[in-house]
Amino acid sequence: MIFVGEVSRPTFNEALHRYTVQGREVPSVTQILKPLTDLAYGQIAPSVLKAAADFGTAVHACTEYLDEGDLDDETVAPEWRPYLNAYIAWKETMRPTIERIEWRLACSKFAGTIDRVATIAGDRWVIDIKTTSQIHPHVGVQLAPYEALAYAANGGEGPRFRRAALQLRGDGTFRFTEFTDPSDAACFTALLGIHNWRKNHA
Repeated sequence: MIFVGEVSRPTFNEALHRYTVQGREVPSVTQILKPLTDLAYGQIAPSVLKAAADFGTAVHACTEYLDEGDLDDETVAPEWRPYLNAYIAWKETMRPTIERIEWRLACSKFAGTIDRVATIAGDRWVIDIKTTSQIHPHVGVQLAPYEALAYAANGGEGPRFRRAALQLRGDGTFRFTEFTDPSDAACFTALLGIHNWRKNHA
């Protein structure tokens, strides 16, 4: 279990991808997970990674506008369309009640943005939307602090949130993968300790 203490809405600098709480910068979950993501993606050329990240950002924006009822269909590029269709298929199949969209939260130790918080068949979920061709196990570690933040922000009462990656595919289909390994939280806590050690001994 990850102990987060008081949870707040951070200030977010989009250009620098930087979170601050009361004027103090706190590391993002993405920064803390870097040792794991470097293992998964470290051999890929930076230009390829940037192109993939930009593509994912565009698809995320399409799903966000769709959920907010503000999507202009004519702005959806042909290459994004299958992924948006996959998201629509997920909604039609699993019938989620979307409660939060791109929910930014922080505690004194870290911050992050939860793509979706939803209720599905009575269960509460934190969901990360992916357009990658593979869902790596480290996504479970990424979702562990998101779940801890969401649970604390909701008063720390009731059942815990379930964690899942929603993989949108280029053929218009989706894969909804739940992560249940309790060691994900312990792994994140260890990575947070490593991040802080590096910062203090830079």
